[in-house]
Amino acid sequence: MRIKLKKYTSLWPFFLFASLVQASAVHADDWSFTPKIALEEKWTDNAFSAPRQTKSDFITTATPGLAISGKGRDLTVGLDYTLSYDRYATYDELSGVRHRGNGVANAQIVEDLLFLDLRGNISEQQANPAGPGTAVDRTSASSNTNQVTTYSINPQVKHRFGPWAAGVVSYAHNETITEASSTTSSHNTPSLSNSALYGATGNGGMANSVVDSGKASLRSGEEFTRMQWGVTSEAMRSEHGSKTFSQTTQTLDNEIKISHEFGFLSQVGVDSLSGSDLDSDKYSGLFYAGGIHWAPSAKNDLRLEFGRRYGSLSSKASVAYAIGPFTQLKLSHTSGVSTDALQTAGALSNVQRDELGRFVDPFSGLAANPASSPFASTNAVYKQRKTEMVLIHRRERDTLTLLTSLNTRDGITAPSTFGAAGTTVLPVANMGQGSTTAMTSTVAWTHQLTPIVSSTATLSQSDIISAPVESGKSQRLNASLDLTYQMNPTLASSVGYHYMDVQPNSSSGVTENVVVIGLRKKF
Repeated sequence: MRIKLKKYTSLWPFFLFASLVQASAVHADDWSFTPKIALEEKWTDNAFSAPRQTKSDFITTATPGLAISGKGRDLTVGLDYTLSYDRYATYDELSGVRHRGNGVANAQIVEDLLFLDLRGNISEQQANPAGPGTAVDRTSASSNTNQVTTYSINPQVKHRFGPWAAGVVSYAHNETITEASSTTSSHNTPSLSNSALYGATGNGGMANSVVDSGKASLRSGEEFTRMQWGVTSEAMRSEHGSKTFSQTTQTLDNEIKISHEFGFLSQVGVDSLSGSDLDSDKYSGLFYAGGIHWAPSAKNDLRLEFGRRYGSLSSKASVAYAIGPFTQLKLSHTSGVSTDALQTAGALSNVQRDELGRFVDPFSGLAANPASSPFASTNAVYKQRKTEMVLIHRRERDTLTLLTSLNTRDGITAPSTFGAAGTTVLPVANMGQGSTTAMTSTVAWTHQLTPIVSSTATLSQSDIISAPVESGKSQRLNASLDLTYQMNPTLASSVGYHYMDVQPNSSSGVTENVVVIGLRKKF
């Protein structure tokens, strides 16, 4: 057996994090280094993610990893990285390596003046949700699966003008690198997403992207209690495959407080958009919005804004409502012009660590996965309307999360797909300038059965409910149930069942059942 490991060029952000930790640990007040390892045995009834003539196999997975957490006066670092090797008992050509990790570092370079934010994420992603996938994390034969690494470097200069105003000037560089997933051979089964939908091969229909942006803002200070204002100027340029997109924006926003709880919102500004195949005159120009802000308590907040931007009506809303001492409801609605590259960069910048040190999405509280998307990968520019709602219930023994989202994208430029090694091929009809809507719902429930036994159940449905062509629609169902036995503070065993069902309109569906037993150890 000869293992073909991918080149580690996409891992350099994590090596940078490690170097930063090593150089700064002596100045930190509180640091923890936690090596860990996990061993799993899996049985799957569909090793090749095939729609017909499925083949079963046993998979042995070894996953060493390292978690780092540090907090000092001038530096805060969090890193969680694992390297998994999947060994298939029968079909050894599917064996290979997977990487998964998140990292965030915040440093104060010059006291109260210069700051640096570093972020990175590496994960396995699907180029198209209608293509074949897996019920659990494992190497697969599908060319629909790619290793995606995204990182950002964000220096910031901050200055306070007494109690009158606070200014920030920042620059951000983000890159997303897509590589074919690592296996012991170059064997790949045809990807449903590529062969049936897009006609692309090799890199799963994805290409590398770069986003550079600069921003200068000045916001009112404590002296402005009744009228809070802000002035912002920003510029952005993104490259994704053969496509480019640029935008400059100047904004003046204001909130007039009628009372401690209630205020009126207003915003006015100018956009200038340009890019490959983009009708700049149609989407550039003056924009405006008005709305209300009501915050009756620290846990209850309502913002509603309506206006006109990018040549059409625009809206924005955010709601946080504490139903009781243990339950919170949140709602978010946004609209605007974006790209896949900008969506990934934005999701990475929002990753936070919770009270347990886990990397999470701040809206849902679920595990952070900034490179994921319910849509097929594209380098088109699109108008997007996204509505999300989450209900979070936490008690001493239970955590229940209900998340649902409705996301509509209207293509405003023609995209291209990508062949092997990111080479561009011709645009295709069903990724063109039409409207695509994805609906996703997730239920996650963790229950502490006893002080040492816990259960986790998840159910997720992700559907493309409308597309420019009928073949672009799909339905995906994932379900899992896991039991964990905490043998001692550093050793845990687990057993679980995972199920996946993908039904694209363009071809036969794929289902998979997986049983997993595992052992995890922290040192």
